[in-house]
Amino acid sequence: MINKLPKSSANSKPSLLVLILLISFPPVCTVFISPGLPQISDYFNISNNLAQQLITLFLLGYAFGQLCYPSIANHYGRKIALYVGMTIFIISSIICILSIIFHHFELLKIGRFIMALGASVGMNITYTIINDYYSMQRARTVISYVLVSIAVLPAIAIAAGGFIVTQLGWEYCIYALFVYGIIITIACYTLPETLTQENKKPIKLSTTVFGYVNAIKNLNLIYFSLVYGFCCSIIYVVATAAPFIAMDIIGIKAETYGLYLILSYGTQILGSFLSGALSKHYKGFTVMNLGLSISTSGCLLMLGLFYFNYINIYSLILPLAVVMFGLPMIYSNATIYAIGKHSDKANGSAMMSFIVILGSFFATYVYSFIPSHSALLMPLFMLGIFFSAIVAYIFGFREFKKITESLN
Repeated sequence: MINKLPKSSANSKPSLLVLILLISFPPVCTVFISPGLPQISDYFNISNNLAQQLITLFLLGYAFGQLCYPSIANHYGRKIALYVGMTIFIISSIICILSIIFHHFELLKIGRFIMALGASVGMNITYTIINDYYSMQRARTVISYVLVSIAVLPAIAIAAGGFIVTQLGWEYCIYALFVYGIIITIACYTLPETLTQENKKPIKLSTTVFGYVNAIKNLNLIYFSLVYGFCCSIIYVVATAAPFIAMDIIGIKAETYGLYLILSYGTQILGSFLSGALSKHYKGFTVMNLGLSISTSGCLLMLGLFYFNYINIYSLILPLAVVMFGLPMIYSNATIYAIGKHSDKANGSAMMSFIVILGSFFATYVYSFIPSHSALLMPLFMLGIFFSAIVAYIFGFREFKKITESLN
């Protein structure tokens, strides 16, 4: 079932490929430089913790960027919002390039933060377009397939980043992001405009604040956004911590690390397709239960192997593969439960994305300040995240049940 669209877009289906590129754009930009973090640490003569801030600061900008575009998208249209975000991204890429030329780490941090503000438009507007165009039931399946990109493209980005770091140096990762931003901007032109005339809203601060307040009052949205956020933060904790385990403790090269990580991240492809298939026959809660069980088991497996001093590339990658396999079953359904019944899709999507990425920021921020170089830290930290996700899931389930009972 397709929702009512503007006449100019009624016969124009959003390209699945472009939606995939858009929703994966922010995470790709986040992790692309991660294999180069040890090199960046040496290049600027800074600590590993400071180098990790390039991931953490990006996540902070990524979170607050979610709040920048709904007003634009609700007044001028979804595509104009995309063009604004991509313009910011391209300008910030130039700032990052200048930081390399002038050998200025603080300028690089500023550039990465602004880059995230621009890139964040990808996730927010993708969810908005999908919820504009499709019915709630169909959107569950479409999002399951679109989220395959969050499995595949960041993994490919890490592998490509590792290859670039090994062969050319970390600086070329920044140049590559600049080119990629231009490609995404061109791809946005092919999307239909899904904002209907009757849904257009004037840009007013009071209207914007009111929209966010309504979203915050929606406990169902908050709880399931937290579930999504906790699970999403796993990807960024791995991107921040795993390079140092792989290169400094295990002793492999950045290029090799990137290729191995494709194996673990790649299992999200299977998890996404399984989630999409199961969604046709089972309730979302059943699929989420399965995903939480699988991912938590992967964390326990890694913790056990590391505890008994089996620390090698296989004890790192194989448990991660199990963790990643379960993630799509959780966040593809959590997304729909969060905003499926919220009337203002743009502000609902923005608040959900803000909570999701802010959670990832806090997770990586806290991790970067824990004074431990033990390999055990990562699986222990991940277990804490999954425990938090389970608590939020329980509260979300109860709230959803209350809403369902009140409507009957």
